[in-house]
Amino acid sequence: MATDVQDRPAAPASTALSVPEQKKQGLQQWIQKAEKQIRLALPKHMTPERIMRIAMSGLSRNPLLLECTPLSIVGCVIAASEAGLELNGYEGHMVPYRNNSKGTYEAQFIPDYKGLIKLMYQSGIVQSVDADCVYERDEFSYERGTNEFLRHVPIDDENRGERKYAWACAKFKGGGTKLIVLNRSQIEAHRKMSQTGRNNKGPWADHTEAMWIKTAIRVLSKFVPRSSELNAAITLDEQADRGQRQGMDPAMYDALGMGDARTLGSRSDQLADALAGNGHGLPDDRFQVGDNEDAEPADRSQVNELAKYAETLGCPESECLDHAEYAATQKAPEEYLQQKPWAKRQRH
Repeated sequence: MATDVQDRPAAPASTALSVPEQKKQGLQQWIQKAEKQIRLALPKHMTPERIMRIAMSGLSRNPLLLECTPLSIVGCVIAASEAGLELNGYEGHMVPYRNNSKGTYEAQFIPDYKGLIKLMYQSGIVQSVDADCVYERDEFSYERGTNEFLRHVPIDDENRGERKYAWACAKFKGGGTKLIVLNRSQIEAHRKMSQTGRNNKGPWADHTEAMWIKTAIRVLSKFVPRSSELNAAITLDEQADRGQRQGMDPAMYDALGMGDARTLGSRSDQLADALAGNGHGLPDDRFQVGDNEDAEPADRSQVNELAKYAETLGCPESECLDHAEYAATQKAPEEYLQQKPWAKRQRH
């Protein structure tokens, strides 16, 4: 007798995560693994749990962050911790950049000018900080010296003309002020010192006004009492300008199970090299690359795809990666990895 459609049991809901969710979960696991290093980097008034929670939730803010190497994501969180700033899009930002030499995306910590102002207040000596950008139709006058003053009245019109100046001013609790005014040519000189600014990319292209204000704030920071956190924030910002890696002491690499990134390529590069059997990856005792000497190596583009996917999942290579098997299956990376013992244990 036929069973009525309404009496049939409902199909079980799929519990498989989408690829972006799997990548996000893998990166979150790396951040959690670095909790000890994050705790050591943080000032006493901040907790690693909050910093990690905000950083992990921020991974959804920009899809390209999910393509960044785990090493750079962890380094970004540790860098923000050293500066005592949260990666909340207000005090600080986690920004993905393309590393063309490695063919990967890497995250950089970028302090926001509002984060720098917060750190100035924390010195206990600064009473107030203000900063703004001046356009050609604004009313603006200033004088520096023993009788410093500044008057800025922005015009109430959408068309304010071109940017002319950026200024920043700090008042101190014990009396006195410090005023910084930079004109367009001075701002341009700072922009050209930045790797992305020279190429008119990144925040200099997307948030030009904010970068003018931030430049004035950075110059002002040289004249106010600087805590260790403010020093760290300025140093890290300068490193980001030069495109240098932030926040990861080489001694941390082995502790996090990432290998020594000073002499080896990115983790996904290492996995791909080992899978392809080209001799440039980590030693065979670190990776299971198959024991069939007659097997044809997997296509490089395929193993790159598999290696990067395995990396984002935090997948133990010894259980997952066999270049001969992968080449023979012709399966998508997620389908291949989901059949491995590691993935099965994750589901139970």
